[in-house]
Amino acid sequence: MHANCRYTAGAVKASCVAMLAAASLLTLAVRPVPADPVAAADSEEGVAVVGGFPVPDVSDIAVNSADGRVYVASWSDPTISVFDGSTNTRIATIRGPGSSPVRLAVNTVTSRVYASDGSSDILTVFDGIANTVIARIPVPFYGGDGGGVAVNPITNRVYLGTHSTVTVIDGATNAIVATLPCPGLCTDIAADPATDRIYVGDWRSVFVIDGATDTIVATIPMSGYPNELDVDSATNRLYAADFGRGTLSVIDGATDSIVDTISVGPAPRGVSVDAAANRIYVATAVGVTVVDGATDEVVAVGDALTPGVYPVGVRARDQACNWSATSTSFLVVYDPSAGFATGAGSIVPGSATSDAGDLLPGPDGSSKAQFAFVVKYQNGSQTVPDGNLEFQYRAGDLHLKSAEMDWLVVTNQNWAKFQGTATIAGTSGTYPLRVEARDGHTTGQPDRFAIKVYSPGADPDTTGPIYKASGDLIGGQVQIHR
Repeated sequence: MHANCRYTAGAVKASCVAMLAAASLLTLAVRPVPADPVAAADSEEGVAVVGGFPVPDVSDIAVNSADGRVYVASWSDPTISVFDGSTNTRIATIRGPGSSPVRLAVNTVTSRVYASDGSSDILTVFDGIANTVIARIPVPFYGGDGGGVAVNPITNRVYLGTHSTVTVIDGATNAIVATLPCPGLCTDIAADPATDRIYVGDWRSVFVIDGATDTIVATIPMSGYPNELDVDSATNRLYAADFGRGTLSVIDGATDSIVDTISVGPAPRGVSVDAAANRIYVATAVGVTVVDGATDEVVAVGDALTPGVYPVGVRARDQACNWSATSTSFLVVYDPSAGFATGAGSIVPGSATSDAGDLLPGPDGSSKAQFAFVVKYQNGSQTVPDGNLEFQYRAGDLHLKSAEMDWLVVTNQNWAKFQGTATIAGTSGTYPLRVEARDGHTTGQPDRFAIKVYSPGADPDTTGPIYKASGDLIGGQVQIHR
């Protein structure tokens, strides 16, 4: 991955969402975060939560699309976290090459993982199946903070950028087989398995290495500083972001020439290609810019996400350009100062205004269900809201009372959405629940209430509800207080 997505717990930018997705994370879960950057604490910067485990100060992420394992490195932690992408759980923690592993690459054929370090001249090789260190390769003239690691899984060659060289390593023997001069500081490396070309950025150019001969075959002059690279094997194009100029250079791999330069926004810091959709995602200082690879035109510019619950669909591509099925999780963005919600009234589950598939004991389509709730963040600074909820469906002898709240989102569309846990009379355990309530007075729509209840211990993102009730209010009111 060539996009180092850093964000505070107080401001999830669209760039981070898009770049993490484009980095082929098979399964990603991010803790609910405030939408207002002012509410952030500096100590939370760069905290990603995968499978419920925090990884602070993320420096790089690599994914093995063959087995779904996700590797996350941190600037401030000497270990590398390993996650199973199919279950979204952390399965191992590996000691990194030094005090701060900063760049990662994975060979999807051999399942070997390569980690450079910010404090030593060492490239560490991990067995991605056993999660053990199998080699530590001394790299002359590395200096710790060079320009990235790339792997060609077809040739089993590894490329490491340093201050003044590119080191070529045989992945079968872990031996250095070539050292090529880099005219300036190597900023990033991208390998194209289809053409066996390796692209290396430096201060004022991108130079091209023929992987078969380990020789520099072309130098592409750049007007600025190509700090991040990614390649599209399907179109034989290279994309180079220029941090200083705010541009994305499009390079034709057949002619090794720049065919277009696109303004993408200030300080682009990451590039990732979605070859299946022919889209290029560029993370900038203010958001994400999406480029259409067919026309080289900007088709979308994103900024900070507004409060809401966002599905994040993620897929992975192997070296043969085959795409996995999409795995979906949810990203919750909230604003503690956006307001709070109250409501009390009744609905008729299973009626004409209900969503399809209401699930309750003894439903008849005519009996009322009563509810009452209040949920809010105190003083605009809490990260977990206070509140309570009661829901009763007498026809099915179902009486639910909230135990605690997890999060609250108040959207611009006059919807309040919140999650918590509850107890049910006559049963044991606590049940996860989600509620969506609409205040329709500004849009001329009826107020609405919908609740989903899940089995104890279930994940609402991945499992279906055991109880579900919805409908427009036939009495009472939902109110969003701003």
